[in-house]
Amino acid sequence: MEEEIFGLILLVLEYGSFEEAITWINKQSKPLVLYFFPQNQQKQKQILNSTSSGRVYFNDAVVRFGVWGFPLAASEKVV
Repeated sequence: MEEEIFGLILLVLEYGSFEEAITWINKQSKPLVLYFFPQNQQKQKQILNSTSSGRVYFNDAVVRFGVWGFPLAASEKVV
């Protein structure tokens, strides 16, 4: 990826190992949102402890679009 994707696009990437995915995330600019679909809570904790993003969603990609007033960016506040 060379440019920021801004809009209703969900980027899905394939990776060879979990560690490879974490390395890729950390090499990029800090994402506003990270969606992750883990099989267990250990992977959730590993993502939270090993990456940095504005928001993290586990096993859900649509909850933020269903809540009126939910901020798009990490710096916005819910009113």
